[in-house]
Amino acid sequence: MSGYLKPAVLLLLIFFSHQTFELALEGLELWYTCVVPALLPAVFMITLISSDEFSKTDLPLLFLLSMASGCPGSAMFLSSAYRKNLLDRESYLFWLIALNNPGLPFLISIAFKGELLLILPLYASSLLCALFFKYFAVSGKNKNSDELNKSFLHTSYSDRAGAVSIETAIEKSMYLMLKILGYILMAYIASGLICYIFPNAFSILATCYFELTTGVVKIRTFNYFCLLSTPLLLSVVGFQGLSSIWQVYAVIKEDGVRLPFLIKYKMLNALTAFSIGLLIDVIYKYFGIK
Repeated sequence: MSGYLKPAVLLLLIFFSHQTFELALEGLELWYTCVVPALLPAVFMITLISSDEFSKTDLPLLFLLSMASGCPGSAMFLSSAYRKNLLDRESYLFWLIALNNPGLPFLISIAFKGELLLILPLYASSLLCALFFKYFAVSGKNKNSDELNKSFLHTSYSDRAGAVSIETAIEKSMYLMLKILGYILMAYIASGLICYIFPNAFSILATCYFELTTGVVKIRTFNYFCLLSTPLLLSVVGFQGLSSIWQVYAVIKEDGVRLPFLIKYKMLNALTAFSIGLLIDVIYKYFGIK
């Protein structure tokens, strides 16, 4: 299948070269105007903290910090805690699912601007997915199941301890930001070409799940989605887009966490968030709340 897919993608890029170039420029602009200012300070700070020594007594504060900074910063912290043997593999995956949300600055200023109470159902949705993983996917007789063992592989590390210099932290942070740029460009070009070739509501809705920021903008601006704007908005932010999933994967893939594992639980999170949003809409309409 991949043997036919790669030439087909190449032909699409050549045939729609002008659109591809324009989409790449838009993705680059999104990266340096939104993503870098929002993520680079958190990534740099967590790189410094994660490389230094910290103990289990520091974990609660670092959990709050990673929740505020959002992914991929939270994934960086959890990966470092796991490599330092402060988290076992089940706890690592549990918190990876629970904390894998956008950062508070993005939620407050972009995603839920004017609707800050939606942050609560978003966090509730990811927590429900993490509890599902803990008590159903790997509980009881399933402790040794594929969900825990084959979806996750604990590798050994020789650099578990030792702080890094500021220069090294900057280098690692910028390397990660360049990886993120690549994932954003792939998702941006793919979603843009789909909308260009198939300009209808279904294709636009599908591309909302490619890249988070553009998905949020589309949900808020297109009249197609006005009747289900709250459930769809929660769903898109809960899924975070394939671009954000690839960003997290770039951080933790050396830990052996597989990409299908991340996608599966982000899809579950999107479905749970949509259901909660639908319930909120029903309650608001029943009580006449605007």
